[in-house]
Amino acid sequence: MSSSTLATAGLLALPAAGQASDSFGSLLKNAPANGSTPCIEDTPGACTLVGYIHPNAVGDPVTSPAPYDGVVVKVRIRSSAVERVTFRFASIGADGARITAQGATVQLAGTSEIEEYAARVRVKQGVHVALDAPSTSAVYNQGGDKFTYLYSPTLGSAARPLTGEPTGQLLVQAVIERDADHDGFGDETQDRCVCTDTTKPRLRGLELRSGVLHYRLSEAARVTVRIQKAHQGHFRPLRGTLTDKGTRGANELRLGRKLGEGRYRLVLVARDKAGNASATKRIGFRIDG
Repeated sequence: MSSSTLATAGLLALPAAGQASDSFGSLLKNAPANGSTPCIEDTPGACTLVGYIHPNAVGDPVTSPAPYDGVVVKVRIRSSAVERVTFRFASIGADGARITAQGATVQLAGTSEIEEYAARVRVKQGVHVALDAPSTSAVYNQGGDKFTYLYSPTLGSAARPLTGEPTGQLLVQAVIERDADHDGFGDETQDRCVCTDTTKPRLRGLELRSGVLHYRLSEAARVTVRIQKAHQGHFRPLRGTLTDKGTRGANELRLGRKLGEGRYRLVLVARDKAGNASATKRIGFRIDG
């Protein structure tokens, strides 16, 4: 899967994530050190580096996967090389790793400080940060720990087993936001979604007994009732409407209107606070003289 991305670069201090944001990947606590060139020894060209989960000496995860389905709105990296790289996202399974989402291609400043780039990439829960790069200059090595898997040539959508010797911690971090309205934009900083209610209320269980309408609602909603009378094979609306502030569950509405002899029907629509309208429901009845 791929998604369009937005990329702007800058050398920034690491800000705190917004209230509705989370981060995954590296904690970016360390500057890059002891990266090799080329990415995989004796293999020219770029490879894909995938950050995986390994706890450190005190049990904290050095890297972490995406905590939920959402949109990556920023990516951050620390690198010691001035080089062109591509941010990517990968899943890792028993059959190897594969790319599930594509990020931006950028030119790194290579100062070893945090560089931040805007993004808009849809990702699934559990994916890992990944990077296409010609070297491992965005890696922190210490004590022989192996936190990053290497794949050459670069990974695609088909799963592939590990190619090179694993290396240190991949210094890439992604900031993720939820996407409640599924429009491909992060809710907190990209579209300020307020989790719009799009669920229509459901009207059911209509029954008319002794001038009282009984009905059930799936959620609280305002119910509009129109009375129609049969005339020459057609139903014509009578003047006026009845309304009821229905609650979730069982409700009753007394018609409270004197009607003459004939065939009638009630036409009902429920509308919730968000403006979602239910399907129109009808119930017929007869009044004999």
